[in-house]
Amino acid sequence: MRMRRQWLYFLLCAIFAAGLIGCGDDEEEEEAGLPETYSVSGTATRSVEPDLGGNGVGDIYLTMMETCPSSTGCVEEVISDALIMGADLSGDGAEVVFEMSKRLPNGTYYLSGIMDDAPNTEIPDIYAGFGDLVVFGQAAPACVEVIVADGDVTGVGVDFNFVMPFELPIDPDDPCPEEPEDPDDPPEDDGFTYTISGVVTRPVLFDVLGSVQTDLPAYGADGHGPLSVSLTDVCFSVGGDPGTVFETLMIPDADLSDPSFVVPFAFSPMPNGIYYVNGFIDDNTNATPEDPFPGTGDLVSFGEAGPTCAKVILNGGDVTDAIYELNMLMSFEIPGT
Repeated sequence: MRMRRQWLYFLLCAIFAAGLIGCGDDEEEEEAGLPETYSVSGTATRSVEPDLGGNGVGDIYLTMMETCPSSTGCVEEVISDALIMGADLSGDGAEVVFEMSKRLPNGTYYLSGIMDDAPNTEIPDIYAGFGDLVVFGQAAPACVEVIVADGDVTGVGVDFNFVMPFELPIDPDDPCPEEPEDPDDPPEDDGFTYTISGVVTRPVLFDVLGSVQTDLPAYGADGHGPLSVSLTDVCFSVGGDPGTVFETLMIPDADLSDPSFVVPFAFSPMPNGIYYVNGFIDDNTNATPEDPFPGTGDLVSFGEAGPTCAKVILNGGDVTDAIYELNMLMSFEIPGT
């Protein structure tokens, strides 16, 4: 995968940092006519108590990306990294400093990472696992926005605020599906509205360890329950929070007990734009309007690195074939609940 190649490059740079191989040279960049680049540094902290076998001591892996995984649920291409071996965040108020391995040109980037507190992470597969400390928002993995603008960036803070209660269901042979590409010209409002309709499916389920779970019930789930399907402006924000909800459909007794079953949905007409379909089956019927988040036993949609959505582009016509797949059985409570 792309991420493996990126981490291999990072490790080579770390090993030969004394100059045996080149990991970036400003003079060479200027001679080659490349844009000027700048360093990014800061501190890593934790605000959650270590749990599930961890003690707050372990290797920290930080990754800089052009897209936060919260917006896609997928592993994104890493453009710069930082590895802090044997970091100690066991004490209250502890922090460790970091500097990203590759200098960056002007632009907006997204920083995230993990602390391998278990430890159960292996290079080059740098993925969060059971017991690791991660950066999480209200309902999804989160990132720190980093803006590089004609100067080095210092004082960036990365706070590990959640203990991973499961293994990410990442399959190198079955990567995240490609989203529809944004049109060259963003959809403009033509004064008309169009409908988005489709079906919710349940092809397979993954359990807490990322293995295929085909037999229900499990965790008290049977595939029946109230289905909440929302239309939003983003899948999840950079901070891991739900986006703006334009409409939520409530289907009181959806039945996805069999993988061959589907549940149709149709939203009210909307103007041209890019939208996301998000939702879950409240299989254990414990969600409320004040706490509208999935929990243990509910059916959700999950990508390689976090919750995912179905991206839909309205551009002068109805979309009638949207498919939103609920492929994971929740076995934990998220911070939003």
